[in-house]
Amino acid sequence: MAKALAKRHVPERVWACGSLQDDRNCLVADGQVWKIGYFERGNFDLEYETADADEAVSYFVDWVTRVERRTQRDAAATKAWLERNGLQRP
Repeated sequence: MAKALAKRHVPERVWACGSLQDDRNCLVADGQVWKIGYFERGNFDLEYETADADEAVSYFVDWVTRVERRTQRDAAATKAWLERNGLQRP
């Protein structure tokens, strides 16, 4: 999974596998169920769950990739807006 995410240029700082880490997309096992979601300030926002480990990994890789690409697009759009408006911060 780490290799698949690295191949897609997803930095390790945005995801975690096997544990809940603050401000990250996480994949954790809860008994026989794999849970995928975002963990922040003690809250886990569930995105998807499945009992199939292969399905969980595949979904996680695709989901984290989509989230990271959207984040990068949003950051670029914000930067462009700030530059157009002569600002350094929103």
